[in-house]
Amino acid sequence: MKAADSIIQPGPSSPELIIIPDLTIQPSEGFIDTIQRRAGEYPEISEDTQKHETIDNPTIATITNGGATLETRLEGGHITRLELEDPDSGQPVTIFNRVNEGVLRVFKQKTAGHVAVPMGKPSEIVEQHGFGRWAIWHQLFRKSAEESEDGVARAAYQAERPDTGESISRLIELSRSSVTETTSVRNPLPGFTRDPSLPSDSYLDLYEYEKNNTIETSIGTHPYLALPNGNVKDLKVDGKSLDELLGDGSEEAVLDEETLFYDISDKKNKNIGETIVDFPDGRRIKITARYEGDVKPDYPVALWIWKRKDTDTICFEAMVGVDKDDNNDGISLAPGQVASLSVTYENMTRAAQD
Repeated sequence: MKAADSIIQPGPSSPELIIIPDLTIQPSEGFIDTIQRRAGEYPEISEDTQKHETIDNPTIATITNGGATLETRLEGGHITRLELEDPDSGQPVTIFNRVNEGVLRVFKQKTAGHVAVPMGKPSEIVEQHGFGRWAIWHQLFRKSAEESEDGVARAAYQAERPDTGESISRLIELSRSSVTETTSVRNPLPGFTRDPSLPSDSYLDLYEYEKNNTIETSIGTHPYLALPNGNVKDLKVDGKSLDELLGDGSEEAVLDEETLFYDISDKKNKNIGETIVDFPDGRRIKITARYEGDVKPDYPVALWIWKRKDTDTICFEAMVGVDKDDNNDGISLAPGQVASLSVTYENMTRAAQD
């Protein structure tokens, strides 16, 4: 494994920029095959080759802050538990619920949320939402609330991948009643350790490919927010039902697993946006999204609203680089460039807002 500089951008509460390593596996025949496939010389990887064995003993990384707890499974980087304190009582409240997902090995375990780079169906190695949700993630550091000057617990993670494609890093910042997830995507500069077993011309071709390769992607989160009894009709988003907010039939569409697009971007600054969701059980969750990066995205911050059938969850998927027609390539990164999306979920007191 080799290391090169990479950057996790600071979240809203982070006091400084955090420098972490890129993680890549040494080149191999599979590595070269992957690059050739990405360059269009090979067909997309088949579903059969994506299937792996069940993970019986997943690695769980946990951070806490008072009554708040966030657990991350490093196989896939999935959040498996999120509880935040009630601002009034101080008691822990379940924010994300776990559901079953997919065919890949990491989905043999339940998930409560995962990264999506890009949002939607990619054109390269894997299926929906990109490689990050099946990669092995590494915890790079962890700092408890007691060790932090501002009382915020922090942990950083990096997804490992078997080629020099985009790197994905996440910074988690957990306060007692809120959590911020900052997902950073970097297009690495060309560079790797030469494997003498491979022909030199493979490396020359690879270098030229990577040197000129612009990554077109998007960044998002895919949280499964707890929705008791799957009750969509009594859900309020910015004070309105889904039908009132997005048009008649929106509630039924969500129940049929259709995805709704909701533009939450600020009128003056399209790189930031927020929404407030009132749940039937009395919880009020404020979702804030902020984009920072070396390039201006083609499409501003927004939400996908989606619900998996027969689950007590609903997904409010903050994202950037995706438009209402599902084009999901609105961030173009040249080698060396970085883009980040910070998403905050805050457990609020409803009485304070009414």
